Amino acid sequence: MSKTMNQGMDETDHISYLPEIVIYNVMDFLSTKEVVRTSILSKRWQHVQASYPSLDFDQTYFGIELAIPKPKKGNLVDRYPDLEEKRDKFIRFVDETLLRFHEQGLRIRKFKLFFTIFESAMVSPVDRWIGLATEGGVEELHLRILSPGDALYSVPQTVFATKSIKALKLENFKLEPLLHQSIRFRSLQKLSLVFIHVDSPMIASIISSCPLIEEIELIRCSGLHKVHISDLHNLKLVAIVQHQGVIESDIEAPSLQNFRFEEDNRKICPCKFNLIACPNLKELTLKRALVSDHQFTDLISKFPLLEVLRVIHCWLRRVEIPNQHLKLLELRCLELQEVEIDAPKLQSLHYLGKVIPMITSTSPSGQWEVDIDLLPHQRMNSRSFCKVRNLVAKSENLKRLSLGIQCLEISFTMEEIKDILLPLVPMVDHIELYLGSPSEVYSALLDGLLWSCHPKILSIEFMDLESRNKFIMVLREKIVSKLDLNFEHLESIRGWQHDLKDVECHDEDGRPLNWKPLSDESPILQKRPKLYATFQW
Repeated sequence: MSKTMNQGMDETDHISYLPEIVIYNVMDFLSTKEVVRTSILSKRWQHVQASYPSLDFDQTYFGIELAIPKPKKGNLVDRYPDLEEKRDKFIRFVDETLLRFHEQGLRIRKFKLFFTIFESAMVSPVDRWIGLATEGGVEELHLRILSPGDALYSVPQTVFATKSIKALKLENFKLEPLLHQSIRFRSLQKLSLVFIHVDSPMIASIISSCPLIEEIELIRCSGLHKVHISDLHNLKLVAIVQHQGVIESDIEAPSLQNFRFEEDNRKICPCKFNLIACPNLKELTLKRALVSDHQFTDLISKFPLLEVLRVIHCWLRRVEIPNQHLKLLELRCLELQEVEIDAPKLQSLHYLGKVIPMITSTSPSGQWEVDIDLLPHQRMNSRSFCKVRNLVAKSENLKRLSLGIQCLEISFTMEEIKDILLPLVPMVDHIELYLGSPSEVYSALLDGLLWSCHPKILSIEFMDLESRNKFIMVLREKIVSKLDLNFEHLESIRGWQHDLKDVECHDEDGRPLNWKPLSDESPILQKRPKLYATFQW
């Protein structure tokens, strides 16, 4: 800085001379509490913080008990004697801040309010706060109002006449019928309704009044049975989470890139959505959607540009997934038996279920990764390891295979698979094993895993240090029998040992572990101890 700028100031206090817009940008990356704390940096930051246009009024900042629902019996004040004092303090704080912004003509860019209404007298200040925010030209409005019982707070109609709003999120409200001409969301780009009681005509009026809208979220809305979306040329994201009943939706949006459909009532419900003319869809999520194997395959074929596909808790058994642009595939289907993937650009596959399915895939053009997690208390047998062998053998350029195993029973014998035609033992760069099974299954797990494929690196994360030590003892026994002893009489299930040339083990910090004192050289207890083994085949 020049001498002129340095006159009368501390050369180290450059932060106080940042432009106001830069300080605002810094505060945008901070939490509300952190923004308040910036006032101690300097008097100027204190002044700028007081006019920061993002207001977050969360009652829990004054006491977490303020958000506790009013009990049907008893009194919260008995449990929290200063409850009323904290609530009054919060109300005064919101009043004073908004009045200051209003009197000084300060702009409000973001306004977030989380408040619990316990009695009708509290409705008036909430109406006033929302009115001051909309008068201040608010661009992002997030309102979460809790009410006792089924008495939902009704959104002031002035909200729907605020032309400046670009993002609107409403939680726990009741939307009263409005005349179409009274809705003036000319700038609205993001609409999120969560636990809102609203009917289909009201939703239709809102959506049709938002020509610039890009994102629509309808989360656990009641009273809503049908949604029709069309003539929105900027629409990129639609998320529907149904909670009570089935929401039928027809979406005609050529620009749509992301669609999410979920059933949140812990039961699988029919998919009542129709994506009409959405050829540019890139991300699709289905959760608890009732679709048959054929319907699912047919649905996927309609989106040639799909890059991300998530299928969660859907009743699928045998499916085909042909897509030339798919990069990420997540399958959390408990009963899935077979999946055929034709996706040359696939980068990662995540699977969770009861058993390892038969997975066949075309070779990706580049290296890709596979994560397989088995639900706890399941069983692995020889056929499970056959599926692993087929997956690795038919998946060239497989960079990493991750297995999450918490099975209580694991068995591996050649007798079970003697009639199965198998490929040659494939190589894989890296196997990551997250192990939560009892030590009694370690021997069968090692035999089955190293029979199914030959990893260059095997890394294992254990639940505790005792489990790691027991695994090391099993591994040492098998390796020592190969390296130091005559193994002519080894059982055929240990055939992988004939291919092994050398192995080195080390801990998470890279410290080598010698074989003979291996079980006694454990480092200081860690929360989730790890073991790394490097194999030469």
